[in-house]
Amino acid sequence: MPAPNYSSGPEEIKFVVKQIEDGDLFETFAQNILSSEIGQSFIPHGGLKDQGIDGLNHIIHPTGNERIIYQISTSSRAEDKVLESADKLNENDIDYEQLKYVTNEKVPNKEAISINAFDKHGANVQCRDIEWITNVISTNDRAFSYYESFIDSYMHKFATSNSYDIELNDDISDPRVYVYLRQQWDDSRKGKDVSNALTDGLILYALEGTDPEKGELMSKEEIISELEEEAPTPLSTVKDNISDRLDVLSSKPNRKVNFHTKEDKYCLPYSTRKEINGRDVNDAMLKDEFILSVDDRFSGHLDEEDTIVKTQNRYHLIKEVFKECFKQQGLEFSKFLEENDPELVKEKSISDVISKVLDKSTVSDKNKKSVEDALSSTVRDILYNGSDEELQYLSDLSETYLMLFLLQSDPVVSRFFDEAAEKLRVFVGNSILVPALSEYPLNSRYKRYCNLLRTASRAGVDLLVDEGVIEELDQYLESTLSTWQSRYEGNAEVYRSDPRLIQSVDNILIRSYLYSKTDGFTPGFESFLFNFTSVGNRHSDEELITYLNDKYGIRYKNEENIEVDVEDQKIRNLTSEITKMDKSYEKARRDAKMIMNVYALREKHNEKSERGTFGYKTWWLSKESKTFKAVQKTLGKDKRNCYMRPDFLHNYVSISPTKRESEGIFDDIFPNVLGLNLSRHVDGSIKSMIQRLIDDHRDKDPNRVASIIGGLMDKLKSEKAEGDIEEIESRIDEELRKI
Repeated sequence: MPAPNYSSGPEEIKFVVKQIEDGDLFETFAQNILSSEIGQSFIPHGGLKDQGIDGLNHIIHPTGNERIIYQISTSSRAEDKVLESADKLNENDIDYEQLKYVTNEKVPNKEAISINAFDKHGANVQCRDIEWITNVISTNDRAFSYYESFIDSYMHKFATSNSYDIELNDDISDPRVYVYLRQQWDDSRKGKDVSNALTDGLILYALEGTDPEKGELMSKEEIISELEEEAPTPLSTVKDNISDRLDVLSSKPNRKVNFHTKEDKYCLPYSTRKEINGRDVNDAMLKDEFILSVDDRFSGHLDEEDTIVKTQNRYHLIKEVFKECFKQQGLEFSKFLEENDPELVKEKSISDVISKVLDKSTVSDKNKKSVEDALSSTVRDILYNGSDEELQYLSDLSETYLMLFLLQSDPVVSRFFDEAAEKLRVFVGNSILVPALSEYPLNSRYKRYCNLLRTASRAGVDLLVDEGVIEELDQYLESTLSTWQSRYEGNAEVYRSDPRLIQSVDNILIRSYLYSKTDGFTPGFESFLFNFTSVGNRHSDEELITYLNDKYGIRYKNEENIEVDVEDQKIRNLTSEITKMDKSYEKARRDAKMIMNVYALREKHNEKSERGTFGYKTWWLSKESKTFKAVQKTLGKDKRNCYMRPDFLHNYVSISPTKRESEGIFDDIFPNVLGLNLSRHVDGSIKSMIQRLIDDHRDKDPNRVASIIGGLMDKLKSEKAEGDIEEIESRIDEELRKI
């Protein structure tokens, strides 16, 4: 599915500009468009007693001319914003000749707004809406050039289920992507402390209802089932770690879980259960106190003669504001709540959030201005002069957010990986394809390699095979059939009667077939292979190409279509080194050609200088990465890795939530009792680690951040960290071990 071009005509320009929701980002954009049109630079307007939360924000003026004031806004309520700004400017004794209102929304009643503003405040108002912005970009070369540069830096295109979506966000100044990748890489090098702590927290949460005196115990499978139903994100992110962590949690000296050997089940110790019961009561009381406090503050700022907002709606509005603050400012807002550092919270952004929440609310238009003022004052009171109970409640929300962030359920982090997937060009090796074929007899939910490939393709990864891979796979299937006929066909009944013998079979496809026989599969071995191609047929290679495309979304490219020119001497040199690693000449030459094609495609597409935040785009997905030593010996030790580890696609594409899924998770769990309960079990040291990484990001030169993010992505794609499994195990072999 090719990504659409959002940058060409007026309608596309209008669509893209309307997607800018962040007020600070739109202010930057609007300033540059204005500069392109009138040939002047702009600076923030001074002299305001109170900028930000009271509604006077995004106010600028041309350098050297403070009497012409521009207000930049993403609000859909143009008239309210214009009248409010005129009123605030008068209150602050700001002397001006013109107020120009610039928005990425359509303003149909510009003339009426101007007349009304003059009648009420004596203000000379002009509106510059999305139509004006679109016209400037379409007709002004300088503005169009900036627009192209802007979308190249800030527009993110990512695949959804049946189409593409876009988002405009500054991933460099926003610390979320940087911190998440640093945490993932650092954790992988330090024994997976964060992953273990998250898994421990989820296990303890699942066991909250256990009580041995009532016979309420849980097996490992029941714990997993409970979490699959209740956990906020796909459990696959921690599922493989649950068995090991149960062993640790139920062992001395720091036992947190009791294991009942006879029942082969687990429960929480009495002291922990008692602590949880008391904590749940305190949490419920804290929430009730917060709701009452919010209602009292909100009511105090409302003019009840003009505005009626029910108690339930008052709390809902406050809740939505804080939820959106976490969505938009994420880690920075969380850290602000923990440290109360004013530099960490962007008041202009909070004001934008309040405006957006009201735009989506059921508050009547005539009351929105009064409610917005009251809501702004209430939020400010809580943030800067909140009671102990209010600040504790917000701290609890912060912990809930951090848990969602670490589980890759922050919408910005999820969108980053959605977009990263769409940019990947990945050649698939037979060390991946053969295990995928072997999973044919399994239930679809257990097909690890098959699901890895299919979900990656659906996510937008361009999966490819070349002539060498197809030729090798075709020969492997022929060899497999020959091996079956010569060694196993006459002994199939022996393996069916004693399935434990199947594990000793070298060929994974034969193991798969013999396993399927134990489960009642009746067709012969040739029929089993016929599911993939007509083995031995002169057109079997074409059938394989069709099967791989239909089944996994893998496209075939022959040498002409790859369109790169690699020196044959380099291929011979690399082939020679690979053969020293117990590879046949034919296999070594195919691998060498694939490796050199990957490097040649990187050069062709200028990936070295255009790595950006996503790193290199062209890779070879293979479990045979040990041959990279031969690459370094032939091409130099500084040569970038060309191998992508399958666990990268597994962890960050196949099983991770998409942006839309993360937004749904965020809305469902934030803030509620489930999110709070889950976050209670997460180790406090994780919070400190995240805060240190936020500080580290803030200290970095923004020009370096993109390169660091791209480098971390390439490390996660290709480098094996301490404690990582060597490969994703075939489900067939796991099932055989259970027999």
